[in-house]
Amino acid sequence: MAETQTPVNALLVVDMQVDFITGSLAVPDGPSVIDPVKEIIKLPFHARYASKDWHPRGHISFASTHPGKAFFELTTIHPPQHLAIANGQNAQWIAEHGLEQVLWPDHCIQGTLGAQLVDPLLEDQFDAIMLKGTDPGVESYSA
Repeated sequence: MAETQTPVNALLVVDMQVDFITGSLAVPDGPSVIDPVKEIIKLPFHARYASKDWHPRGHISFASTHPGKAFFELTTIHPPQHLAIANGQNAQWIAEHGLEQVLWPDHCIQGTLGAQLVDPLLEDQFDAIMLKGTDPGVESYSA
């Protein structure tokens, strides 16, 4: 007989950080999402999670890491060899050709104000915080 499962719900708040709301890589109308998220987080979710960009200085996606390159310019990057190999059949192609990358302004640098959750969100409102972009040689967009 099939086991009955009780559904649960979770909230995932994605990258609600100072640099994306009002800082170096602010999205248009970023502050307009603060109040709705503040209200949604009060709802009775079984779990609440947040993701944060958490880049080291000199991250491969920063224009400042590529002398002579401008913000939002495209360039070719070559991920570390061990990661190219992890991609299996694409490893040889990636090693030869690299990957196209948009170059961003420095943002969400570990331990800086820009990497903090935007006020009034607090880390202790979440069951877990998922950090991404922590490897200086790898760009990652997903949590």
